[in-house]
This record gives sequence, structure tokens and C-alpha cells, in this order.
Amino acid sequence: MADINISQGESVPMTMHTKYEDMGDGTHALVVSVGGTITVIGGLTDAQLRATPVPVSGPLTDTELRAVAVPISGTVAATGPLTDVELRAVAVPVSGPLTDAEVRATALDVDVETLPKPAGAPIVGQVAVGVTGTAIVIGTTLVLPGGTVIVSAHSGNAAAGTVGGSGVTNTQDGSGNGYILEAGKSVVITAANLADVFVNGTAADIFSYAAG
Repeated sequence: MADINISQGESVPMTMHTKYEDMGDGTHALVVSVGGTITVIGGLTDAQLRATPVPVSGPLTDTELRAVAVPISGTVAATGPLTDVELRAVAVPVSGPLTDAEVRATALDVDVETLPKPAGAPIVGQVAVGVTGTAIVIGTTLVLPGGTVIVSAHSGNAAAGTVGGSGVTNTQDGSGNGYILEAGKSVVITAANLADVFVNGTAADIFSYAAG
């Protein structure tokens, strides 16, 4: 039987049992089972350390902390700056508003090929309400590439008007179905087609638009 070496000065309380086990190939192996507490002297391999979770007490070096990704819950205070590579290594969810400096800190890639491109002349025009309380469409059928329409009420209009869909009324008591647009004011709305946008108001009130 081989000797069990104990480091000088170490006390290792344990019990040991031995037996021979048939290996099934005509040979037998000596099996030693040890119970109790054993103090391990010398370094452990990475595989040995990872085999079972080990509670760690005391500070860890920067290298030890970075060796393996560790899930963290709760609030963590970070001391010192992180490099660009360290920040980009893992996506971090961000809550709360970002300051202007934080937003500008990193350039964002924008695929301009996917942005709507204007085609032809500007899409602009004017309309005048013919009959008080009767909605009128601001333009002819025209698909809007960006789906954006700016509607402005002329500063000389008799009163506030409304902007909305084909059934928009000029009711302005809180029960109406249109956006109230005061004289001299503008509003930005979205629509797939210019023919879907209507205004309502007092006869002779003028509204202008710019779309894209």
C-alpha cells in the first residue's frame, strides 16, 4: 500500500477504509475511502476548483474577479473607469434617462439606406373651410413615405379649428374627436395618406400643411 503523506505540522483527523474492487477485466484495484476533514496542501487545478462551489472570504484580485463571469443581483458600486472593450463585452440594461453627454459618448450606426427618401417636389398646400363645422380634406390621395404631416392654422383665423380624420367635428368642449388647433399654431401628426387628414373650423379659416 502506498504511503499517505501529511505536510509537516498539519493535523488531519480522518478515518480510512480499504477494499479490493473487481474491475471486470481479470484485475482488482485497491479502493481507499476516507472520511472526516482533510486539509489540502498545494494548488488545485481549475477543473477541481470548478467541480463544487466554494465560498470565498477576503478580497479577490482584479484578475481573479475577471476570470469567470459571476451573476450579480442588487446594487454594485463600480470604482474606477472601465475600458471600451470592458463596457462592450456584455450588454447592460439601462434604466432611467440618459444625459446629453451620455447619449453623445458613443456614435450610433444609422443605416441611411432604410430612411425614407423624398421624391419629387415638396408636399405642401393650403385649404380654406367652406362651411363652418364641415370637415374638409387637406389634400388629394397621396401616399406619404414618412407618414408625417405638419398642419398649421393661419394666425388670422376667426377661432381655433380642429384636425383629425374624415369625421372630425369642430366640437371643442371636451367631447369632440379632433385635435384643437389654435390660430397661429401648428401640430405634427402621422398618416399613411394625405387624403386621410381633415380639418374643421369656421368658414374662411385657412389651414396649411407640409408632409413627407
